[in-house]
Amino acid sequence: MLIKFLKYTAISLISILLIAMVLPYLIPLGQKKFSPEEKPFFNSKFLDVEGIRLHYRTFIPASEPKAYILLIHGFSGSTFSWRKNDQIFCDSGYYVLSVDLPSFGFSEKEKNNFDHGAAAQADKCARIIKKEGLINKNWIAMGHSMGANTAWHFALQYNKSCSKLFLVDGAAALRSNTKRSPWVVFWSYVASFPPFQAWIECIAVYQFFNEKKFTELLSSAYGEKPNISSVRGYLRPFLYRKSAQSIIQGFLYPQEEYNINLNQMRSDVYMIWGTEDRWVPLEAAQKFIKSYPLARLYQIQGTGHCPMETKAREFNQIILEQLNKE
Repeated sequence: MLIKFLKYTAISLISILLIAMVLPYLIPLGQKKFSPEEKPFFNSKFLDVEGIRLHYRTFIPASEPKAYILLIHGFSGSTFSWRKNDQIFCDSGYYVLSVDLPSFGFSEKEKNNFDHGAAAQADKCARIIKKEGLINKNWIAMGHSMGANTAWHFALQYNKSCSKLFLVDGAAALRSNTKRSPWVVFWSYVASFPPFQAWIECIAVYQFFNEKKFTELLSSAYGEKPNISSVRGYLRPFLYRKSAQSIIQGFLYPQEEYNINLNQMRSDVYMIWGTEDRWVPLEAAQKFIKSYPLARLYQIQGTGHCPMETKAREFNQIILEQLNKE
């Protein structure tokens, strides 16, 4: 009887496992596959770097540029995050280049076996600038939230070309944090299992990638309710295949170790922060300044994590005042 019971139990478990492995592939998701011919915006451009597709946009002023601005979004953001700033900067005489960090926006989602660390992402931004033939120009790097760390590394790597650095509601990581815990190692192996990836995509599509959830997400980030165009603009890149698993694998993929030497920073550093930021509180900026007192902090009152969107006029004025001083 015991042997018979164990046999049926084993058959049942194997059947359940097989069903669990096959089921997510049978669930219709309705996500689109990105076409290389597709152009998300009128000024969209693409560059393949070692098989990784990078999406970026350029805004070119009518006359000789005063300087060149690199815009780097934060987590779950894209070039759309700078929609209230990019053209304003361009109209003020600056060449603007806005980039989608892979695996966000319309950059690579299908492949994820590359370093997602800030230094590596900064190098990808530099590859785009080199492709445009602008590497020796006077650059101003601007990074929001997660993108602030990437902007910091860009300024470090190209300190002869980057004169100013703006960190928007995000500070650079001044210490290496690339040692992976056993749990991260374990989940990185689990996340590489195709059926598990398929389940991640199913759950994300049906539970998170919709207007209701993105309204909640942006409400938390903004500190106010977003309009429907903002919700749809942020949601749009997530309607393509493998959006969820690409982000998760980006967190779990091993990142190269880096060392920060504050004395190597040659750029003027400015920090712009929403006083009501609940995602990365103002205390983070104040703590960063204790380590790097040369940074100058500008507070935008009564707004949350995305002041370049919720207080765009005030944000743009601060930026342009600092740039026009020269």
